[in-house]
Amino acid sequence: LKVPVSPKNKVGSSGLSGKIHMLPIKNCQFWYPKNYGEPNLYKTVAVLKKDGIELDRYEFNVGIRKVELIRTSVMEGEDSREGKFGFRINDKDIFVLGTNWTPLDIYPSKNNERLPMMLNYMKEIGCNGVRCWGGNLYESKEFFDFCDNIHKSFPFILLYYAKEINIIRN
Repeated sequence: LKVPVSPKNKVGSSGLSGKIHMLPIKNCQFWYPKNYGEPNLYKTVAVLKKDGIELDRYEFNVGIRKVELIRTSVMEGEDSREGKFGFRINDKDIFVLGTNWTPLDIYPSKNNERLPMMLNYMKEIGCNGVRCWGGNLYESKEFFDFCDNIHKSFPFILLYYAKEINIIRN
């Protein structure tokens, strides 16, 4: 695990700053999306200390994975059907069964009421990827915890991916 450190901050008792600090993890179990393996997560605690006194603490889960975007031109050559756009996670090609996530309600204060139902719908239809709309609000911790355990969210924005893609074939 590599942790970038800014020159203004320090990591660990060694006081390293402006460098990459390596944190060894023995027998690492990789995180996989739904239908491709287990979503292995590591409970992690980050503690901020000054002069040996704990000032703050944050607990979160970390999934360790290698993610590659596999993208070839879909507009060159006579047979544009040979183009590819997809993800490879931990050296496995993934077929993303996804959905687009937009704000649940025009009034964000109502999101907590609808969130459990909508997350259950995503689970029922077998999603293993969620495209978060680029103009979306920052979602709750509950949303991202759900995505960590069931599938993963990919925060794409509105982009022009290709002139023509045969979704069913690819």
